[in-house]
Amino acid sequence: MYSAEGGVRGTQAACVTGTTPPVPPPDYPAMTCEELLSCYYRDDHDEDAFAALRDKAQRLLAWQVRMFCHGRLSPAEVEDVTQEVWLRVVRSRGTGAAWRQDARVATWLEMIARHICIERSRRHSEVPVDPDLELATEAESEPDGPEDPESVVSRLALADCLGRLGRQDRDLLFLRYWENRSHADIGARYGWSISNARNKVMDAESRLRRLLTA
Repeated sequence: MYSAEGGVRGTQAACVTGTTPPVPPPDYPAMTCEELLSCYYRDDHDEDAFAALRDKAQRLLAWQVRMFCHGRLSPAEVEDVTQEVWLRVVRSRGTGAAWRQDARVATWLEMIARHICIERSRRHSEVPVDPDLELATEAESEPDGPEDPESVVSRLALADCLGRLGRQDRDLLFLRYWENRSHADIGARYGWSISNARNKVMDAESRLRRLLTA
């Protein structure tokens, strides 16, 4: 039977034998994208951290890919591009292309996605990409070149601000502008009236605009 005295003696015995209490597993869902990628880089390819990072960032990443290509890609093609982004993340560890800890992960993933979209547009001319993206890539590839164009700054700011929105706001904007869902569809999904769904989407847009102009 357990007793307070026995518990103390058990603890003392553990100290004497040099054993240490078990370390609780990391709470991956509560971590930021930066913490998760740091774990993946540091802990010999921590697959659980990488899976949690993908869960957090995949939807925003897919939205960005669709935006870069003006919505011309099918869902399967968008999935192909995002898979290529994650493959490059895996390959980046220990190379010059690796994420720098002074940068936001969302911004770094967005830059990789832009490069892939440009490469894809050159191979498949039927898929147009915003021409500003080509200028952005050229500017970023020049280590001693000028500051990024204003359009690039705006795009990076958008990725950053989307990542700072609440989960519901991101989901609403994703449904409305990535999946092109009507307000009626969104309302049915959440159990709202059409007018309430429209107001919720407008509120999410307003919060995003405030972040962008802060």
